[in-house]
Order: sequence, then structure tokens, then C-alpha cells
Amino acid sequence: MVQLRKPRPLWLPDGISGALFPAYLPEFENQPEIVIKVGLWFLSSFFGNYFSGLLGTFWELMPHEAFFLMLVGLGGGVAIRLLGRPLERIVAGHEGTDPASRI
Repeated sequence: MVQLRKPRPLWLPDGISGALFPAYLPEFENQPEIVIKVGLWFLSSFFGNYFSGLLGTFWELMPHEAFFLMLVGLGGGVAIRLLGRPLERIVAGHEGTDPASRI
């Protein structure tokens, strides 16, 4: 006898219904890493939307030029923070070498 899947609501695409509702796709029951990845995706979406809304409240409180400068400063600070350590390792690997010798 052929075993059929439970019908899914029409408003859910296939990928989302399998990730959010594992009862519809029994093969995900033994793969908890998929559920964890989806949970982390929604958690990061929550914090990203929360902080963008928090920053958006400054739009009416400050001049628009200052708002965009604040965004540039925050973005630059985050980029420096994320790339600082890898760049330090790259620079440390090249210290003591003569740049003219690589030409």
C-alpha cells in the first residue's frame, strides 16, 4: 500500500512547509540540524528587523544627513570589528618582508 504525505496548506511553499512543519515530511524527524538552522534563521531575522526598526526611529529625531552618517559609522564599525582579527593575521604574516622584493 502506498503511503501518502499529509496535505500541506496551499499558502506554504514546499521548502518552508518542510522546515517549519516536520510532521508533513517525516524524513526530517531524524535531522535536527535542519530544525536548528531554521530556528537560527528566524532568530537572526528577528534581531535584524528589531535593530533596523530601532535605528529607523532616529529618522524623525535627527537631520537626514546625520542619520546617514550614523549608518555609515555603524556599518564601518561593524566591518572593522568583523574584519579586524583576520586582517591582523594577514599583516602579521607579511611583517619582516621587504615589499620591493615581491615585485
